[in-house]
Amino acid sequence: MKMPDQKGQTFSLTTTFTPNGRPNLGAFMSIDADANSKDYGTIRLLKVTSNVPGPQQVQSELNGDPEVAEFVRNLRGTDSDIEYGNLLTVPLDDGFLYIEPVYARGGSANYPLLKKVGVSYGKETVFKDTLGEALDAVFGESSEEQQPPGDGGQQPPSSANPTVKEALKDAQEAYQDGQDALQKQPQDWEAYGRAQDDLRDALNRAAKAEEKAGDKPGQKQNQPQSQSAGDGSGKKGG
Repeated sequence: MKMPDQKGQTFSLTTTFTPNGRPNLGAFMSIDADANSKDYGTIRLLKVTSNVPGPQQVQSELNGDPEVAEFVRNLRGTDSDIEYGNLLTVPLDDGFLYIEPVYARGGSANYPLLKKVGVSYGKETVFKDTLGEALDAVFGESSEEQQPPGDGGQQPPSSANPTVKEALKDAQEAYQDGQDALQKQPQDWEAYGRAQDDLRDALNRAAKAEEKAGDKPGQKQNQPQSQSAGDGSGKKGG
């Protein structure tokens, strides 16, 4: 994880906060969890300054997605159960990216199998077979194929540039590395932490490439403000 005031990535524990009695996102907190770092235990807080959907709202949007409803219907009548993974929150560009894996576990299966991935960014919420497909849908990666050039002389979408494609490919690989680490017995949390750092780095590269190309994904949701909230003396979040 790399917060705005940090020069490099570091293994961190993160959580989100919502205002009392309201579902919108109020703040994002990161705690430096690298025991070898001089900032070990430092708490950093991103204050959300506009109306950004909170985790519960995003979960409700995913559950109401037509593709989710179809996925659930297809599993009915079988011996499979749906299991939702952790809803990952990633500060990205001027907003927050949510990612949630969805698994199916058969009656005789020893472990759940990844079947779908839900992604939400800005006003876009999608539910696809892989993280790569979901990121493509949110970032408009496939728009060049779906929308033929018009007669108005508009430039074709630039979101299919090689830099974005490479970054999204790296994000897919990092995400899968993280899932593989969780499937190990015992779970490899160190490898999972590295994979989350790689995932955020890849997503940031994709967003910056989109912005540079003049085809910025989504709309600005907020202007996160970084605030150091501790020096390691208090390691427990609220």
